[in-house]
Amino acid sequence: MGIRGFTSFVDSNNNRLLQDHNLHCTRVVIDGNNFYHFLYQYLHVKHHYGGDYDVFYKKVKEIFQMFEECDIKPFIVFDGGYEADGKKLKTTLTRAKNRIHLAGFISHGGRGRILPILAYETFKTVLVDMGVPYIVCDFEADSQIVKLANHWHCPVMSNDSDFFVFDLRGGFILFDYVDFRLASPEDPQTGKTYHCLSVQLYHIDHFAKEFPGFDKTLLPVIAVLLGNDFIESSLFENFFHTLKSAWSKSLPQRHQRLAAILSWCEDYKSWEDAVEKILTYVPKESRDNLRLLIHRCIRFYIDLEESFSLSDFFDSDSNTALQQRTDEIKSYNGSLAPSWFISAHRSGAIHPFFLNTVVLHRNVLLTQVENMKVASSYSTSERIRQVMYGILLKDDSCTPIDNLSGPSQDTHILEYTRDESKNLKKTLLESVNSLPNFGQLPGLSQLGNISTGQRVDMILEVLSVPNTFLELWSPPLQLLACVIVYWILQSQPKVTRYHYHALLVCIILLQSKTRIRQLKQNSRHYKHEQETEDVSKDDILSSTSNEGLSDPKTQSKQSCQEADPISQICVRSACEKATESQLTQFLQKVDKHHAKFAPVTKCSPVESAITHGSSQFQACLLDGLHINQLLQSPLEHPRPHTFFSGVFLYNFTKELRSRSKPLSYISDILGPKSPMSAVFTQMESFISKHIGEDCFQETGTGKKNSKKKGKKKGDKKKTDYAKSDVRSENSDNDLPEMVQAACELDNRFSCLLLDV
Repeated sequence: MGIRGFTSFVDSNNNRLLQDHNLHCTRVVIDGNNFYHFLYQYLHVKHHYGGDYDVFYKKVKEIFQMFEECDIKPFIVFDGGYEADGKKLKTTLTRAKNRIHLAGFISHGGRGRILPILAYETFKTVLVDMGVPYIVCDFEADSQIVKLANHWHCPVMSNDSDFFVFDLRGGFILFDYVDFRLASPEDPQTGKTYHCLSVQLYHIDHFAKEFPGFDKTLLPVIAVLLGNDFIESSLFENFFHTLKSAWSKSLPQRHQRLAAILSWCEDYKSWEDAVEKILTYVPKESRDNLRLLIHRCIRFYIDLEESFSLSDFFDSDSNTALQQRTDEIKSYNGSLAPSWFISAHRSGAIHPFFLNTVVLHRNVLLTQVENMKVASSYSTSERIRQVMYGILLKDDSCTPIDNLSGPSQDTHILEYTRDESKNLKKTLLESVNSLPNFGQLPGLSQLGNISTGQRVDMILEVLSVPNTFLELWSPPLQLLACVIVYWILQSQPKVTRYHYHALLVCIILLQSKTRIRQLKQNSRHYKHEQETEDVSKDDILSSTSNEGLSDPKTQSKQSCQEADPISQICVRSACEKATESQLTQFLQKVDKHHAKFAPVTKCSPVESAITHGSSQFQACLLDGLHINQLLQSPLEHPRPHTFFSGVFLYNFTKELRSRSKPLSYISDILGPKSPMSAVFTQMESFISKHIGEDCFQETGTGKKNSKKKGKKKGDKKKTDYAKSDVRSENSDNDLPEMVQAACELDNRFSCLLLDV
């Protein structure tokens, strides 16, 4: 949420209100939503081209490894859906509008930062891989975070200024006041050094000591008067005109009001009395409604209700807590959601998107950096959402009063997205209640009776692929391959072959980087054994093939090793068969596309023709992940950091567009006779056969030549895509100029609140 101006007030008085502290050997409760927003920007991960999830994953993992070294035990608590009373709707829609305009600004070379839409999934993947416990609250998490932290007497970490007001026994640490570098001070008692993070700790008692005449129980009144997501400070202008403070004039103007309020509060010992005095400055006809609003806002800080016990969940490591009070969550039309659905939401097995759908019949789709003059990228994945809505709404059906009543939010889902004029638009989207080859869709209460095979069939029909196509791919690639097919078939405007081929190479690239890191680690690990035992290189590769490359919670850890490489495509297996030399040569050739970021300016803006295709893919993948979650993950869940790198996709798509023989170029960088080239050929062949030849946008090369030469070059490109063998040893020799890295000029925190 956030209190207007409170953080900057504390920042200006940090020597008085904050205490230096070495954080180690403790539990901390972390505001999950705030943390992954903060980290994406603090770690300077690129965002212009849809998200560098591979970089984000690696850097976030390093943060949690740092916590381990300091013996800090983090517990992550995420927000859930939006409250049914709609008290934050205005704020949510304002942020959605701001995000639309910011996305357009960035696409034209302007400065700003937008959190890519798969950052949440990537962050959760790190938590799973690192064994970091997390939970998702039913709705806003603040009060439950406070209760959990006070139960453990440990600090809360967040950048949400609301936590300045809560009475936290273990204190509050803003991420902005954490030095995320290991410190190794000496313990004055033992003389031994230890690892810690240097932080500045806030405690409500510190605040009360700095203002002796002020009662800390009145802090919620200050939060209301300054304004937050629930109430506007403009409602109290008449009251503000009466405030006077002898010492506030020495403060910056933005802090004078807060200081004056603090001085005024010294005359009151209860928040109720203070509120009644404030209301005397409000017109009589508005007092009752405003009183109710103020009381509700204040009780947010003092009445710490919880829908289920987080301490029961974390302390007992049991799912029993997930079953608490599930009957209190009701759908939009008043029916009860199944307990399994609420438990899945709380455990993070399904996205909060589903709770918003069931409770509110409303979703806000986050705008991406894309072509703002055409329909939103989410229009490509609309059919997937319609099927999900059919399942989610079936048990909550409401028949219109008559046939003339038309669509309403009772029977449809209200979606907020952008239009072609960069405005926020509302659409009542009708659900799909049956599929031709599947029949009537089940409701939430019936999903438990549907077999795994039937749930797979449902996904395949939604994504327009047959079972025979699915069988071609190893489990880690199955859902991803299906989404790629759906993306190509449904994209409007159509994507190009450059987008498609760049994505396939990106999958191989990221798996190759993982493999080469593993080989280097294993080389160091087995160095001593190699000196004492006669172990062949093949034996070493075989003994390490199952380590470190798979999600420990997926249902088929060794699926790539067990898969027949002839009958099933497995990129990981291909990279394991490659020699270290082949992998190294490939990575050296593509490093300029993966590691280099071209500055985005008004003179050199983002090419929306490229980014829009990637944004469409991300929208399709997000909804593909969602429907797989809703159907209780019958297919292995794709991990964004293993196949999507926005900078690489943008650079490499642009590079392929400039080539007269793009497939020959791909063959050259993969290595004509390498396993990576072979697996690219397999993937390209199987997908291309399924989608046909007319599914792509036909474009010429990107080279600036004379008209005659340009026409000839374009003809060569078309012939190359139609007839060339991707394993051909012929390749272009005209390498592009090296793209230079940009300086990081953005304000890293300026847009934290633009994501809803």
